[in-house]
Amino acid sequence: MVKRSIRKDPRAFPWSTAMRLRGAYLTMHRTVEFRFAPLDATADQFVLLKVLNQQGGITQKELARRMFSDPNTIAAMVALLEKRNLIRRKIHAQDGRSRRVYLTAAGRRLLGLLVESCEDLRQKLEECFPRAVRVTVLGTLERVAEVMTNSRSTGRPEEGSGKSKEQNFR
Repeated sequence: MVKRSIRKDPRAFPWSTAMRLRGAYLTMHRTVEFRFAPLDATADQFVLLKVLNQQGGITQKELARRMFSDPNTIAAMVALLEKRNLIRRKIHAQDGRSRRVYLTAAGRRLLGLLVESCEDLRQKLEECFPRAVRVTVLGTLERVAEVMTNSRSTGRPEEGSGKSKEQNFR
C-alpha cells in the first residue's frame, strides 16, 4: 500500500481534494476493470447492470442520471449490451420516442458472476471507512456530486479574473 502524507499543503495541486478523489476513483476503476476483463465486461457495464437489477424498465435518460453519465455513453453501452442479449429495450407505453431498458436472464447471470468476482474488493472498500464515519463520508460524497452538478450552470471563470487557470480549480 502506498502511503501518502496528508500533512502536505492541501492547496497544492498534487495533494488537493480533487486529485485525491480522482486518484482513488481511477485506481478503483482500473482494479475492477482488470477483474472484469475475463468476463468480457467493464466497470461501467457492471454499474448499468446493477442499476437495472435494482429497477428495470427505466428510460435511458433515467439510466444516465442514475449512473452519473451522459446520454451518448449510455446509448452506446445499451446498444452493445443489447447485441449481447444482456439487456432488452421496449418502446415506452406513454412516450413512443423513448425506450425502457430491462435486464435479461443472461444479464442477471453475468451480473451474478461480476458481483462474485469483486466481492472481496467491495469488502476492502467498506473497510477503508470505519462504521462510525461511513455515513458522514457517503453524505459528503453525495454533497460533492450535488455541488459539482449545480456548479455547471454558473458558467466558467471569466478570463481576466486575476486568477490563473490552476487557481480557479482550488
